[in-house]
Amino acid sequence: MDIVVTHLTRMSRGYVCVAGEEERSGRNIRPVAGQLSTSVLARHGGAFDIGNRIDLGPVVPVPTPPEVEDHRFELAKVRRLGTLKGTEFWSLLSAHSKRKFTDVFGPDLQVHRGAKGYVELHQGSASLGYLTPVTRPTLTLSSYGSKVKITLELSDGTYRLEMPVTDIRLYGPDHVTPDAALVASVNKRLATTNCIVAVGLARPFAGALDRDVHWMQANNLHLQDDPVWQLG
Repeated sequence: MDIVVTHLTRMSRGYVCVAGEEERSGRNIRPVAGQLSTSVLARHGGAFDIGNRIDLGPVVPVPTPPEVEDHRFELAKVRRLGTLKGTEFWSLLSAHSKRKFTDVFGPDLQVHRGAKGYVELHQGSASLGYLTPVTRPTLTLSSYGSKVKITLELSDGTYRLEMPVTDIRLYGPDHVTPDAALVASVNKRLATTNCIVAVGLARPFAGALDRDVHWMQANNLHLQDDPVWQLG
């Protein structure tokens, strides 16, 4: 199976999550093989980076709603086939980007305290997608004790939600510490260029609720002025 990488996110220290779009069908595909270490990234000699066309080799669907995109693969059989041009990548995203959060995740999407989206376990029709905001999104750096996190405010005209940003390109070499200068630079660009946000549902955890749910997050910010913006 061939995909183009459209989602590339930080997980716990030393690990990443990758997903992409199968060009032929337009389906979102998340390749899973246990925890993927940062060694799979192109900057470390692997195949994966935003905009890269990847041959995953044979895959086996292993869907569990809302994570219907999961496909088991063998890392040893992965091959990088090239990188899309910026205009090609933007066209790919634009063709499947939605205007409403519920168009991405389905009617099972809920909102906690008017600000944070989530889907209950074993519900929902998707855990990945793209949203074209109706207003300019805004990035914020916030401190939580000794940690600093990146948050995105994103509106679809019905809800204006706050969500954590897991775009690995906005973090330093440790993939944990936000790159404050880069965040500021991207925030400035967001005011003048169009953006498509690759959104996703995190693996389940309780967060602000008394039960595990899938919380919405901003996986990646794709900007039209430089659509194939890769890891440095």
